[in-house]
Amino acid sequence: ITRINLDLPSRVADNMFWLGRYVERAESQVRVLRVLLERLSDETHISEDAELDVLLRWMASENLVSGTLIEARRLNREPELEKALLEFMFGTGVAGMRTLWENLRRTLWLVRDRMSVDAWRFLTRLEKFLPLSPDANTVPGAAGAMELLNEILLPLLAFSGLSRESMTRGPGWRFLDMGRRIERAYNTAGLLRQGLVRPEEREEPVLRLLLQVGDSSMTYSARYQVGMQAHAVLDLLLTDETNPRSVAHQLQTLSHHVEELTRGQNLPLRTPEQNQLLSLNTVVMLAQVSPLVNSRLEGKRRDLDQLLDKLLKELPTLSNILTNRYFSHAEAARSREQVSS
Repeated sequence: ITRINLDLPSRVADNMFWLGRYVERAESQVRVLRVLLERLSDETHISEDAELDVLLRWMASENLVSGTLIEARRLNREPELEKALLEFMFGTGVAGMRTLWENLRRTLWLVRDRMSVDAWRFLTRLEKFLPLSPDANTVPGAAGAMELLNEILLPLLAFSGLSRESMTRGPGWRFLDMGRRIERAYNTAGLLRQGLVRPEEREEPVLRLLLQVGDSSMTYSARYQVGMQAHAVLDLLLTDETNPRSVAHQLQTLSHHVEELTRGQNLPLRTPEQNQLLSLNTVVMLAQVSPLVNSRLEGKRRDLDQLLDKLLKELPTLSNILTNRYFSHAEAARSREQVSS
């Protein structure tokens, strides 16, 4: 009787890790784009310019769109902004969604013998969206693009559920989940930095936006009967270990995976990845959300900025440590669009 197969080639481990990152990255981009297009197409949200700025700044920080789009929004050039977002969705640029879909499909193909039949159904569903054409005659408007994004999100969520419920808890599953956790923690920290470090005069719309993109609106509503409060939103998305969307939850899950990978090795000292996660967990666990929100200098929450900046710098370092330790075959450098975040 054999319960777990520990013979996992490093190349397979690497591909499982990046499959997790690509799936989570795709979900994050779909959620952000969906909210952006929703705001652009809904006249009731036009006055809430801060919401659009937060998402555009995040996309610009990830080199997904040009930073000049923020200025286009401020000059009320919504058609130009909508065109750029649709180009990101349907165009052939190296940082566009089409490239991400191709990377996801290619990586899933490389681990096809490690996935179930249902995973292939997920791939087949994705194939429906891959032949997107940048031709102006085939690109839908904002409403059509939103409908497409809703359809794309379903197989991504299905794959996440499939990986949790149908994969045995061996090393392959752990690397897949570790990729997802690193990507989610990085994206959440990035959105919090763009949305909370420089508080707006009317912050409630931005707080609602962060909860919507972070898929935590219902949890917030169930906990708090009052309106939007910055420290409560920060707690839910950063330090709340019980929220599966929070940064704290991702770091705790990563720590558990690393402990399981090193179990039985009788190592005299902590491994580099254990040290890195200990440092990240300590920063988040010791964070006091109320002082972070209330402490301001020159209109900026400087302490919060430093905390989130540390996360955004050290999460990629953790990814590199895991690559060097477990993926010995890995190429010296991946292309920028693959390794960003």
